[in-house]
Amino acid sequence: MASMWEIHDPNELEYDTYRGISSTDSGEGPPSLVQGWVREGMDTCPNWATSDPIFSGTNVALDSEWDNLDFEELVLWRPFTFSCSSNGRVWCVQD
Repeated sequence: MASMWEIHDPNELEYDTYRGISSTDSGEGPPSLVQGWVREGMDTCPNWATSDPIFSGTNVALDSEWDNLDFEELVLWRPFTFSCSSNGRVWCVQD
């Protein structure tokens, strides 16, 4: 599972459309509005081995709401908080 800082700048990444989610019009980059778990550097989901609903973790998605963006405050990744017991996709990196 990638940390937020490993995927922070998607310009430096090559997205794997074979293993990752893609559609008929996929380009070389990651899809927008697809949420995935990330490590955030805080102990929010203890070792990612708990299903206790009192703990929560972070999912992020690339934003595609370009119409309403203030480009002086451009935010590429939108965070979402979910219970650690939630199932979902994961952002991964490979060297």
